Amino acid sequence: MRKLFNYAKKEFIHYLKKNNEILVSDTTLRDGEQMPGVFYTPSQKLEIASYLAQMGVHSIDAGFPICSEGEKQGVKAIASNISRYKGIRPIITTLSRAKKEDIDASYDCLKNLSKMRRGVSIFLGSSPQHRKKLGKEKKEILQLATDSINYAKQYFDIISFAPEDASRTELEFLVELYAEAIKAGASNIGFTDTVGILTPEETKSYVTHINKNVKGIEDVLFAIHFHNDLGLAVANSLAAIETGYVNVFQGTIGGIGERSGNTPIEPIVVALNLKDYPKKTKIKTQMLSGAYNLVKKFSQIPFSPFTPIVGDNIFKTEAGIHQDGILKSPDSYEIFPPEYVGVKKREFAIGKHSGRHAIFAKLEELECDFKCKEEEIYRDIKDYCDSHGSISDEKLLNTFNNLIQNRGKIK
Repeated sequence: MRKLFNYAKKEFIHYLKKNNEILVSDTTLRDGEQMPGVFYTPSQKLEIASYLAQMGVHSIDAGFPICSEGEKQGVKAIASNISRYKGIRPIITTLSRAKKEDIDASYDCLKNLSKMRRGVSIFLGSSPQHRKKLGKEKKEILQLATDSINYAKQYFDIISFAPEDASRTELEFLVELYAEAIKAGASNIGFTDTVGILTPEETKSYVTHINKNVKGIEDVLFAIHFHNDLGLAVANSLAAIETGYVNVFQGTIGGIGERSGNTPIEPIVVALNLKDYPKKTKIKTQMLSGAYNLVKKFSQIPFSPFTPIVGDNIFKTEAGIHQDGILKSPDSYEIFPPEYVGVKKREFAIGKHSGRHAIFAKLEELECDFKCKEEEIYRDIKDYCDSHGSISDEKLLNTFNNLIQNRGKIK
């Protein structure tokens, strides 16, 4: 029976590898929560995970159970409740070091899920820098990797193995380590740029070399996980996908994560859809803004208004030339409409850069009858903005009423 199951699993992996889909693995709840200042309660983790499931992620990296009791409770909450969303069943995974106690903790959190819906991601430092940190030689790293995978097989059929700091690991050793992990029973191997040091060209070179030289790689899924220390996480992820070898992309909502963060999911999903890439995702793009706002709400840290794809300023403009263009034809300055990513509407900010058309469009939106005093209204609003910057809708309304009723200037 086990041989038959392993054959079926291998055939399914072959199907996924031939498919033109990039499977999205979300690590907002695990790697994203490692960002200083970010903290989620178990109920918040469940709410985020439920939304991600409905959005269409393939797997959710729910946490690192061994690190605390609260972390265990958060993962258990997800594992116990995620299946109640009819028809939405992502794989739930947890992170483990190459240690039995970590794998045991992961299993304890996920044991109520079927083997096809639970997975463990085992990581182990492989670079010279991380071998020094661990005090291990290459042969010891190889042994730890195979021992941990063999141990995990009693609990899990979905086992991901990712060498930590793979991008600074000697290629010859990296190839050997992956091959041994596959031989031991890993169903997924991950390439990690843990310190965000790669460039797109280097990324392509690594990904291509690994996929052409690792024995048995045709029988496992190949995943990528990049950090953003050089600001190249999106570029590197897309470069890896361009090779055609990537099956699983892992990132976070809004790119949150330690140091400069992880690869943000939103630009990867939208870029794959809008541009001519060999593979696409099944993410419901109209839910991206909702996911971002939910994570922003619970994360308790400032989020940049100019975050690509879903930031507060994406469909908000003050420049008069842009506003006029959007009023005439939105695609003059928008590469996709607001509803594509779930934003309710575009917004004009009124400031000193705003033009006549935008100002009166805003007044019309506020249901103001400005026709009788257009020039005075326009002049007074521009004078105010020259001295104070942008004007809020409330102040704009007050200004209009003041001018209409008292013919006065803005104070």
